[in-house]
Amino acid sequence: MKEILITAFEPFGGRERNASSEVLRFLPSEIGGNRVRKMLLPVVFGKAAGLVLRESAGAVFLLGEAGGRSTVTPELRAVNIRDARIPDNADCRPVREKILEDGPEAYHTRIPVKRIAAQMQESGYPIGVSADAGTFVCNDVFYSVGTALDIPVSFIHCPADADRAAAYADVIREFIRRALKAEQTIAACREYIGGLFRGNADGHGLDHTMRVYRNAMEIADTEPEADRYIVSLGALLHDADDAKLFQTGNNANARDFLASQQTDPETADEIIRVINGVSFSRNGDRRPETTEGQIVQDADRLDAMGAVGIARTFAYGGRHGRTMQDSIRHFHEKLLLLKDRMNTAKGKEMADARHAFLAAFLEEWEKEVQPG
Repeated sequence: MKEILITAFEPFGGRERNASSEVLRFLPSEIGGNRVRKMLLPVVFGKAAGLVLRESAGAVFLLGEAGGRSTVTPELRAVNIRDARIPDNADCRPVREKILEDGPEAYHTRIPVKRIAAQMQESGYPIGVSADAGTFVCNDVFYSVGTALDIPVSFIHCPADADRAAAYADVIREFIRRALKAEQTIAACREYIGGLFRGNADGHGLDHTMRVYRNAMEIADTEPEADRYIVSLGALLHDADDAKLFQTGNNANARDFLASQQTDPETADEIIRVINGVSFSRNGDRRPETTEGQIVQDADRLDAMGAVGIARTFAYGGRHGRTMQDSIRHFHEKLLLLKDRMNTAKGKEMADARHAFLAAFLEEWEKEVQPG
């Protein structure tokens, strides 16, 4: 059993109550088999985030209240800005200040907010989705904690109606339960892939899969409509039934793993479609139909470029008895074609430098192997 941290805020702006702290009181001490530790935060820029960062937890769920909203709304991202309409509780009112001077423009939660919210809506829960957490202390904490910790971090706003805290708590508890289940599935997938590729030394091992996963998550940050859950599992399982590595049919390894996690058939089919759209030899210049498929295809192709792509080409060639010149031909048959076959704007941007490295390597190669 892991321990998760759930925080809420004290009253601010002259109000006597904060709905988020009332919600926190109604949340149970255990959610989805995980112990819950609760914490009340001051509405003070910097200080609230600092208190959270002193704690240790497997996941952090930050709660706040939002006036003008009628439903619980998990946030998709936090932005790198402090811009206060009113002072915080320490009488600080920053205007258009960066939270981290050299930090990214935004932090995107890795929790599949849209998927979970849609499923909950189908089950009758009153829940929405919000694009970002504003620019007040809520956003400050979300951004600061999310960019600092390599764990799931989520911010959930509830309406500013403390009298309905018990009802909001029911919705938030279910959202957290589903978020933790999604994270557990992704963690189990990493462990499964680690076992599947143990001992692989031809460029298709766990290290390759995790680079593809990280590439995919970086691209997904720039594709707001993408389902991050589908992208995550599609990236992690993309080589689970690669014909070069396994003698399986109908994506048996991937399907077996998804079945072990009680994945519903529709979601499993979405993930399999993503996987089947990755292979260069099978798909060539065919563009996947879904955004998720395009992201994972780009992520995999990026790992065939640049310094890593060169290393993987020679590792695979050596493992399968190819000469160095045989491996060089692979550059012209595949690697140099990839830059112009990327799908996403971020993928194309990432591919430019890697393609240039490939070209520079080949130029140097030709110089060194020329006779005389």
